Amino acid sequence: MSEDQISAITEALLEAWRKMEPPDRPPKEAIVLWSDTCRKILLSDKWGPPVPYPAAVRSSGTVNHGYVPLKLHPEALDRIPELADVPRYREFVGTINARTSPIETMGCEKHYFDVDYPETQIKFRLGSYVDVIYSNFELNFEPENLLRLAAPLVASLKGCNLWWSDIELELEMLKHLHGNRGAWGLMLVVGGYGRDQDEAEKFWNVSLDRLRSTISALPKDFPLADPNPACPDLPPPGPPEG
Repeated sequence: MSEDQISAITEALLEAWRKMEPPDRPPKEAIVLWSDTCRKILLSDKWGPPVPYPAAVRSSGTVNHGYVPLKLHPEALDRIPELADVPRYREFVGTINARTSPIETMGCEKHYFDVDYPETQIKFRLGSYVDVIYSNFELNFEPENLLRLAAPLVASLKGCNLWWSDIELELEMLKHLHGNRGAWGLMLVVGGYGRDQDEAEKFWNVSLDRLRSTISALPKDFPLADPNPACPDLPPPGPPEG
């Protein structure tokens, strides 16, 4: 992943953003800012989470366990139910919240979905999201800063369709950030597909590992120090067998 690739994506995102009227609420429909066959960056049509937020039971019956400031309390990683049975997901969230990372999480979730793609015999999708913000809270009040973060992340998954994966990065307006309005966040939505659940998790892990390597390489003062960082240029994994 070259600096030129990241710079080109960044410029395309910022140009698309400059052409828009500054929004004061989420649009009625999501607006695509950049995309290719398996990667997409868009302005979300939904509000991002208010931070902090309490634990609650969702309408589906699942439980939202509430906001946990993992950068301040890394020991709490072991108490996050969504991370309990997926070590690579735990490593991914832990990397985002590392002391040296410029970003931190607001929440995360994962789930298997039934899908049906007869031409490849794909039957399952393992999907996940992680909501992130900058640890330097002032940076979250300029949406362009979140778009600069989206560029190296999406660049790290170039060709992810080759290993049956996709990524969607959603720029979100937050209801509030520690009592302050006007802040933004970025939702990282990653999917892995497979003919069984193990295969879906395998390809999901490939994408998480590549994103984790990119996040680890970001300088702590990103994007102030270097808006187009040199991130690891990892070769794509082999295609699915069979």
